[in-house]
Amino acid sequence: MANIITIQGTDTLKNSRPTINNNFNALNTDIIALSALGVSGYSGFSGIGTSGYSGTNGSSGYSGTNGSSGYSGTNGSSGYSGTNGSSGYSGSSGNIGISGFSGYSGAQGNNGNAGASGFSGYSGSQGPAGPAGNFIAKDWLYFNATGGSVVPANSIYTLSGTVLSAGAISYNSANGYVTLAANKTYNLRAALALANNVSSGEIDYQWINVTNGNTNIGNAGGVLAVNLVASANWQPTAEAVVTTTTQTQVALKSTFSGASALNLSFCYFIVEQIDTAGSYYSGTSGYSGFSGTNGTTGSNGASGYSGFSGTNGTIGSNGASGYSGLSYPSTTGSWTLSSGANTVSFTVPNGYTYSMWVNGNIPNGICVWNATATVTNTNVPVIGVQYAWYYLTGNALVLTSIPTQIIGTAGTISTSSPAVANTNVFTFDITNNSGASRVINWGYTRL
Repeated sequence: MANIITIQGTDTLKNSRPTINNNFNALNTDIIALSALGVSGYSGFSGIGTSGYSGTNGSSGYSGTNGSSGYSGTNGSSGYSGTNGSSGYSGSSGNIGISGFSGYSGAQGNNGNAGASGFSGYSGSQGPAGPAGNFIAKDWLYFNATGGSVVPANSIYTLSGTVLSAGAISYNSANGYVTLAANKTYNLRAALALANNVSSGEIDYQWINVTNGNTNIGNAGGVLAVNLVASANWQPTAEAVVTTTTQTQVALKSTFSGASALNLSFCYFIVEQIDTAGSYYSGTSGYSGFSGTNGTTGSNGASGYSGFSGTNGTIGSNGASGYSGLSYPSTTGSWTLSSGANTVSFTVPNGYTYSMWVNGNIPNGICVWNATATVTNTNVPVIGVQYAWYYLTGNALVLTSIPTQIIGTAGTISTSSPAVANTNVFTFDITNNSGASRVINWGYTRL
């Protein structure tokens, strides 16, 4: 604020001027003091009459103190943390250290002295003898013919004669049946002979299971006159093994009849149980006497230090085991051919590979067939190979046709598709010129 200066002039109030100027000076002093407080000075009073010159401005007051600072604003929310960096790779494992050498074996310590043996106890009194055991005997039967004759083919021999037997087994000469007990296994043997006055003839025979529908069992036997021409030698014993589950009847059946009389003194049956041997039940043993006390055992010597074991050599690796092969049982059967032309067949499950055969062998007649083939579906051909032959000179068995569904040539790929059906059925045409019914065997094995 400006100071008020002295009024100078020549107005009519000349006498009042000094007083007014003194007032101005006092005001200036106050204004200066007020300026120190930051308050602007008061404006001077206007002079009376003609306006005097304006006084000088008072000096500016001091600036007031600064106001207190405002409150700080709240902090902003923190930013999101960055994703972690991927972990570093693990270092490789160190090599396994070498095993230390095993120590040497220490010397073996001396054995301690053996203790004195204790006194043996007195023997107890002998117990009473147990009851005698029962002997389990086997069933058996022996038959020697004294009466009877040759019977037609497919008939049962009903011979009479001497019978010796033991156990649950019997022979009925009226019908020729041998009756066997249940749940046992028997061996059956029979042999026949032709009369000495038969100049030319042949008979064949085989055991049958009468209870099981007269089915053939075992191998056939046959007798041929000495002067009769044949393609093979014959053996006279018909033999079979049969296991029963119920009481079972068996008999000897004629399979070919070409002679008139038997030499009965050479005709016999033998039937013997073979699944057990005779044995006795043991009696009860007597009581044993009390044993004496044992003597004190001597102390053992100190054991020597164990030596260090040597290092083991490297064990070689085992070779790979080979695969085990699969084994399947064979299926067999037979056909009985009547005189003249016959059409016969057997059936195999489809979807497998088989070795198959047919075998017929009679006097002056042999026919054979074998094949290895794979059966897939029953409406497509069978791939494989087959062979067949029959004895043309004898001509008793003539193989006139073999299965037609088997195709294939070794070393080539077959694509032919002939119209076929039921290719798992293998059919044969065989002519029997022997003059009597004949049995032909067949079979197959899954490979």
